[in-house]
Amino acid sequence: MAINYQSLKISEKELQNYFMSYAKHILNMQEILLELLKDEKAVTPSIFKKVETMENKANEFEAEIMNECIWVISKDMPRANHLRFIIAIINSIKDLERMADYVIASVAIFYKSKQPKEMYRWGNQVWQKAHILFRAAYNQLLISTKNNGEFYRKVVVPSYNKFAKEYKNILKQVFAYLSKAKNHPAFQILDIFRDAERTASHMTNIVENFVFIREYMFYFEGKQHNTKFE
Repeated sequence: MAINYQSLKISEKELQNYFMSYAKHILNMQEILLELLKDEKAVTPSIFKKVETMENKANEFEAEIMNECIWVISKDMPRANHLRFIIAIINSIKDLERMADYVIASVAIFYKSKQPKEMYRWGNQVWQKAHILFRAAYNQLLISTKNNGEFYRKVVVPSYNKFAKEYKNILKQVFAYLSKAKNHPAFQILDIFRDAERTASHMTNIVENFVFIREYMFYFEGKQHNTKFE
């Protein structure tokens, strides 16, 4: 039992490091997007190709971590909290994969269609806010998975609610602009704001997944934030 326990702890640590590398990769993708949104001339074919390559790498990360999780389960036969940790990893890599998709989709909008400067500015504002939320979650998980319940209640919930309010305010400005614009490219620009909002929502999912490790009643007691915009 002791030997198996030590093997399991090593496997968990390796999984955590692998997962954090994946999360860092997504952060890097978001940072490239934010740089592009600061300067419309920065959206070049080479940059788009770079983000596309990074998105493919994100898919590889997901597949490799999923395979590693299956290997740990079959090799170490984890129990209770150890199994919850692996489940948290599996659920969270799905969130990360979607976040990578949102980055490439947002970059593609600006790469494939000419957008006014206002859209760069608003896009940067909303993506910057989503990025800050995700970085806060990343820093918390990098330190520890022990206090995620407190972090979720005291930081994630109020931060997400604040983001939701600011997001709606930005959308009002966007809709007001689009209502006056003529022949705007199919209003496709709205996707970039939805993608930023979904990124923030996936960030809350990731933290919730790790809260579940030590507070399994969390999902039965009800969540404390609203992911729908009224």
